[in-house]
Amino acid sequence: MSAKRRSAQSKAPNVEALEARLNELEETLRAIRQGEVDALVVSTPEGDRVFTLDGADHPYRVMVETINEGAATLTAGGEILYANRRFAEMLALPLERLIGSKLHGVVENLDCPTLDKLLERAQTAPQKEECLLRVAGGKSFSAFLSLSPLRGLGLQAICLIATDLTEVRSRRSELLETNERLKLEVEQRQHVENAFRQLTGRLLNLQDEERRRIARDLHDSTAQTLNCLVLNLAYIDKEAQLRGFPGASKMLNESMSLAQEAAKEVRDVSHLLYPPALDQMGLAAAIEWHAQRASDVSGIEITLDIPAEVPRLPREMEVALFRVLQESLENIRRHSGSRTAQVRLIPNGESIVLEIEDQGQGMPAGVFSEKIDNVATLGVGVAGMRERLRQLGGRVEIESGPEGTIVRAYVADPGAAAARKNAQETPLRVLVVDDSAIVRRVVSELLGTDPEFHVVGEAANGDQAVERAVELQPDIILLDITLPQMGGIDAARKIGFVVPNARIVAFSQDDSTRTVREARSAGAVGYVLKSDASRDLMRGIKSVIEGKPFLSSTVAKLFSPKSA
Repeated sequence: MSAKRRSAQSKAPNVEALEARLNELEETLRAIRQGEVDALVVSTPEGDRVFTLDGADHPYRVMVETINEGAATLTAGGEILYANRRFAEMLALPLERLIGSKLHGVVENLDCPTLDKLLERAQTAPQKEECLLRVAGGKSFSAFLSLSPLRGLGLQAICLIATDLTEVRSRRSELLETNERLKLEVEQRQHVENAFRQLTGRLLNLQDEERRRIARDLHDSTAQTLNCLVLNLAYIDKEAQLRGFPGASKMLNESMSLAQEAAKEVRDVSHLLYPPALDQMGLAAAIEWHAQRASDVSGIEITLDIPAEVPRLPREMEVALFRVLQESLENIRRHSGSRTAQVRLIPNGESIVLEIEDQGQGMPAGVFSEKIDNVATLGVGVAGMRERLRQLGGRVEIESGPEGTIVRAYVADPGAAAARKNAQETPLRVLVVDDSAIVRRVVSELLGTDPEFHVVGEAANGDQAVERAVELQPDIILLDITLPQMGGIDAARKIGFVVPNARIVAFSQDDSTRTVREARSAGAVGYVLKSDASRDLMRGIKSVIEGKPFLSSTVAKLFSPKSA
């Protein structure tokens, strides 16, 4: 082979390499012209350098380069085609080293298959993921990655935004710590408040007990001493008259008048501190006594609307409601200017409501203050009223305006609660008393259809009714008024003595007002006509067991609300 031929063959590969290099450069130039290249990595004697190309989208490039988030453009396989300087700073890598590397190399807690799936989904829809990014030197930090498909450039690429969560996590941790501290402070404050409320309740109870003790001492000791003094002076006066000492008799009469006045004042003070009627006869009697006294002292006309039969409440409830009455009537006297007032005691099934209303000018805002400044003011004013009721699970509501004020105090009705509990737990035990066997059978079958009732026995006359009541201790006695041997009225009176807890419902054909009054006087809480039984019998029994008097439809029409 000639030297010339060998030289041509050796130059052929060089030409091919140059052509390939020329084609590559032409393709790069085309890509640059068409905007398909964001940056170039150029090797220099000082090392690789990254050059970002300017163009029409230069403002957007500036924005991406200056944002505080890491930004990058990825291939579908995770290769980093472009990254802003913030992303490189976050990873502590030179930008030229970051571009061209794969995302897999910096994502720490996503294994490759999972990251590959994330990249695959990001080609069609935005994806979000929280992970750890590895920093040069072995450290890592929490980051939030947001990946979206990059469309419109003819490339199959993915846009990545990386947010450093280090500060967010730190703030979140601080927030959690602050939250825990606040929670602890709230719990401590609630504990202190509960302790204060318990102490308040104890102080209020002690205050009432002390008033009760002082009132009893005044009534039983001081008042009795003054009464004895009056009697002694009366005896001495008689002796003075018999012995002819008219001057002494006059002095003695004056002394008796002073002693009687002092005894009256002591009695009034003791009753104001704690009226004996509250313990002896209950709330209704205490309300009547205090309303009459307040009316006499203030000149205010006070009308009462109190049911004829008011069940006794626990002593602390009666005391709390009585204190509400005292404070409300005193506020009417001092602030409202009203010449009339109304006091109502309303059992409404679930609660006992004491309502005091006037037609005055309304109360000053300061009267309604909830604040208790110190122990000395504890139990005084509206704040004391509210605290007393709150201790018992009740509440006080006040409506005040230019047309007057209404104070409503609510406490739970223990009788209704007990009746409701008993009704839920066990059926009511019913004794049916009637001289007709047919009536007894029909009534027993009717009551048997309701699971709340259980007929425990029957009786055909008054004597049997008393015997069976003692034997069976029923909750309800359905008692015919017209019975052989002993009548229903007499039987009701005897049953009231021997079985006082039983509720009697008179069951009769007699609709005369006289018979109804006698039955109720004998202890019947309800009165149901046999002709009204289909619609009123069960309703009447349930009403009576809740502590409410009941008259069947026909009988109720015969009575006015007041007389009924």
